[in-house]
Amino acid sequence: MITKEANHLYPNTVQVTFALSSTIWSVSIHMVGDVNGWSPTATPLRLDGNAWSVTLTLDINGSYQFRYLINGTDWINESRANASVPAKNGGAYSVVVTHLECSNRALGMHNVVLPLLHTRQRAA
Repeated sequence: MITKEANHLYPNTVQVTFALSSTIWSVSIHMVGDVNGWSPTATPLRLDGNAWSVTLTLDINGSYQFRYLINGTDWINESRANASVPAKNGGAYSVVVTHLECSNRALGMHNVVLPLLHTRQRAA
């Protein structure tokens, strides 16, 4: 799961938390992607309670490809990523986009873009 929050200390950035369920049995999980030069060890997730997670500060309005590396051998994607793109060697990369979406949780609208509608009154 990915969550994004405005970063009030650095206005042109977003706090992005990458999290996986603790039900994934693993000794180590790393987030590998554009943000760390595709280093398999630079960004470890930490196990805390019910989740493996890491929070990164990323530039706002960016797009970042990534995957998770389990125990240094198995790759998995983020099922709730904003998008996915074909990987160079087959498979796919997950993509996180770092703009803060407007959403109305009370109406159940998430990541929805609504067009601006112009209306005209009919002449009587």
